[in-house]
Amino acid sequence: MELEAITVGKKIGYSWEKKTEAVKKWLLHGNLRAVSELTGVSYETLNNWKKTDWWINLENELRFEEELKLTAKLKRLTEKALDIMEDRLENGQTIVIKGEAMNLPVSLADANKIADNLLTKQIALTKIKKEEIRQNNTMQDTLKLLAKEFSKWNLQQSKQTAETIEYVEEIDNAIYEERAEPAR
Repeated sequence: MELEAITVGKKIGYSWEKKTEAVKKWLLHGNLRAVSELTGVSYETLNNWKKTDWWINLENELRFEEELKLTAKLKRLTEKALDIMEDRLENGQTIVIKGEAMNLPVSLADANKIADNLLTKQIALTKIKKEEIRQNNTMQDTLKLLAKEFSKWNLQQSKQTAETIEYVEEIDNAIYEERAEPAR
């Protein structure tokens, strides 16, 4: 079993479980002082941890996991609610009159409200999806345009020809053999 805090000289090292606990408590409470009290890790240590990449990555992972759980739960509840609505629309509402169970059909007004509500939600979802597609296409179009402009610019750069300059060696007036010997 891994220790929560290991003392090495004056420095204290914490287990990954303790660090994970701290991040989870931070997400729950949003207050480092409270997390410090709950975990026994000093406020200064928590403050330093919060600035590290591992904290940020772990926080993002935990948030993503919670979103996935919530999304799955909402999907299950929505499916159940839609199944119940479908059953009521097809079979009506079961009521008991004088000890006898009867199915009362859904009223036109209730069916209209249900249809209106569902269609409104469907239209909103469709608009959101179309906007996402439009934004994605806009981004792709922008990237294609940038690529095209960069290739044009690259072609223009490569088409420019270098000017050939003839190298002419400068010659001093004195030729080596004709130089006078230095005076000794």
